[in-house]
Amino acid sequence: MKHRGYYLEKVFLILTCGEVFLPFEESIIELQRAGISVEVLLAEEICEQEKAANCRESFYIKQSQKKVQALYVTDHNGVAQSLLEAGMAVLGYGHRQNKSEGFAGVKYILEAPEGTPAEYFERVFRRYSGLPWSILETERCYVRESCEEDVEAFYTIYKAPEVTRYTEGLYEHAVSERAYMREYIEKVYAYFEFGVWTVILKESGEIIGRAGISVREGFDMPELGYVLGLPWQGKGLAKEVCEGILKYAKEELEITQLQVLIQEENEASIGLAKRLGFCMTDKMDIEGKEHIIFTLDTRKPPAS
Repeated sequence: MKHRGYYLEKVFLILTCGEVFLPFEESIIELQRAGISVEVLLAEEICEQEKAANCRESFYIKQSQKKVQALYVTDHNGVAQSLLEAGMAVLGYGHRQNKSEGFAGVKYILEAPEGTPAEYFERVFRRYSGLPWSILETERCYVRESCEEDVEAFYTIYKAPEVTRYTEGLYEHAVSERAYMREYIEKVYAYFEFGVWTVILKESGEIIGRAGISVREGFDMPELGYVLGLPWQGKGLAKEVCEGILKYAKEELEITQLQVLIQEENEASIGLAKRLGFCMTDKMDIEGKEHIIFTLDTRKPPAS
């Protein structure tokens, strides 16, 4: 599993005219700097070729047979639909000249391509390919989206009673947890573009826990949460990872307020919340257990 670098190898820009190409010039430079090649094609020429081509000569079939990891960016709905039918990763490009285009089935629409970083194109490609997004890295850890392959490691972490004392455990059977993970990827990551992520230790590549941002039922404010396996507790890793997530929440997700809900007996997490700059604002009973609510305004300077 890659933590740094790109899976995406090539971007095809399939556009209706040269005029709409101009906003991509800066992005092309960024893509090439990242080692991702770019090819520009005219949508009209491809459509004309398709009219004259037999099945084997079809542009879309030939593209589907290539082993290159590619993303197709187009402002032409017909081209987009044909690429989707061929199983390609497609990014729609919306502008004032194609407002009537529907782009049905296209997961993402880019409307302001000027200066779009290579990481954005990589993330669109990963979403189509079922690959987890790289979220952030700290001095000692990587944080990325979770995937089915992580479930076995989660069971190892969660089997310690100390880990599940203050947090919800996993399903009894791994097959149920895997099904839940598939649904979580589809409905949470894809919709919110945040969630609870997997934490990996750089030094060994081990999965050491989970951390991220979620929205608890019955609450409007996003919530910070984390779980670390016993061997990695007490080393400052939770604070390091949570600080990285708070920075990501502020700068990338533009979240201005976060909360944590902690059982009042969980002194370690209460201490961490305070060190991260959270302030106690309320108490409430959740399923028969007293919880303390801490909140944080990410616009304020981080705690020292």
